[in-house]
Amino acid sequence: MSNPNISDNQFKDYAAYYDLLNQDKDYFKEAKYIHDLIQKHKPKTKTILSLGCGTGRYENEIAKYGYEITGVDISSQMIEIAEKSKAKNCLFASGDIREIRLDQKFDAVISLFHVMSYMTSDEDLSRAFKTAEEHLNSGGIFIFDFWHGPAVLADPPYSRTKAFENDKLKVDRTAYPLVSQDSQLVTIDYKIEVFNKLFRQKQYFYETHKLRYLFMQEIETLLNKVFLHLNSKLEWLSYTKEPDSNSWYALVIATIK
Repeated sequence: MSNPNISDNQFKDYAAYYDLLNQDKDYFKEAKYIHDLIQKHKPKTKTILSLGCGTGRYENEIAKYGYEITGVDISSQMIEIAEKSKAKNCLFASGDIREIRLDQKFDAVISLFHVMSYMTSDEDLSRAFKTAEEHLNSGGIFIFDFWHGPAVLADPPYSRTKAFENDKLKVDRTAYPLVSQDSQLVTIDYKIEVFNKLFRQKQYFYETHKLRYLFMQEIETLLNKVFLHLNSKLEWLSYTKEPDSNSWYALVIATIK
C-alpha cells in the first residue's frame, strides 16, 4: 500500500461500534438522495458498485430501490458485520479500493461517507478514481462525497465528545482534531469509552484517522487524468446548490470522458 495509514487494522476496534456511533445518521434520507441523483443522471441504472461500504447500511437502504449492489471495504471486520444483515440484492467483499478489480462493470459507482477523504495523497486518490473508472459501463456515473476544503478552512473542526447508547452499551467518543494546512490533512485522535451495561465493565480504546480535505480544482485534475469528467458539484444533500465556504460536505458526479 502506498498509504500506510489505511489498513484493515485501522478499523478493527472501530468496526464493532461503528453502527452505534453513527446511529443518528439518517441513512434513509441520504439513500433517497443518492437514488434521486442516479435517476436524474443515469435513470436506467441497475447495478451499483460501492467503494468503502463499511457495514453496509447505505447499500441496504439504496438496494430497496431495486438496484443490484456490490460493496467493497478494506476492513474485513466491517464486511463481516455487513454480511450478517445484507439485503438479498447486495453482495459484499473485502478489498482495497485503490487496488481491487472485479470481473464486472457497473452502471454507477458510489463512494459515500467521505471515503475519498481517506485517500490522503494524490496517488491514493488517483488510484481510487481509476478503480471507479475501470468498473463503469459506457455512460456510467461516479458519485462521491468528501470534506470540502474551503469550509474546513473557514470553520475548522474542534475537540468534542459525543455520547451514544443502546440497551446493551453506552459509548462516549471524544475527538481531538489537528488541521495541517501544508498537507491538507485533518488528523483525528479518537478516545472511545465503552460501558457494558450487562457486565458493568468499561473498556477504552483509541483510534487515529487521517482525512484529507479537497478542493474542486484538484479533484477535476485528478479525475481528468483517469479519463473521468466532473459533471456536477453539489453541496451534500442539495439538488441544486453548489458548495461554498459554508459547505463542509460536498458531492461530485463524474462521468467517463
